[in-house]
Amino acid sequence: MPDKGVFIIRNKISKRVYVGSSDDNVDELLRSYWQKLKKGTFRNAELQDDFTKFGADNFEKKIVNRTFKHESEVQKYQLQLKKKYKMNF
Repeated sequence: MPDKGVFIIRNKISKRVYVGSSDDNVDELLRSYWQKLKKGTFRNAELQDDFTKFGADNFEKKIVNRTFKHESEVQKYQLQLKKKYKMNF
């Protein structure tokens, strides 16, 4: 069964962070986002610009939590991370 979860995509150089979540399949969503970034078609223009400028090697992608049972828990944790990282993207 796929996991709910929260993930980050972080620029290692600028330290800017994108926080995302899935209430369905966090692994698949993160994989999809990463592929879109590589193709240059990601919907967040700022993140895409940084990714294109700095290259994939200067980014890390990481699932930071996948222990949620309910969508509301996913959203609450995502909001906490957005505040922590000041939602740079």
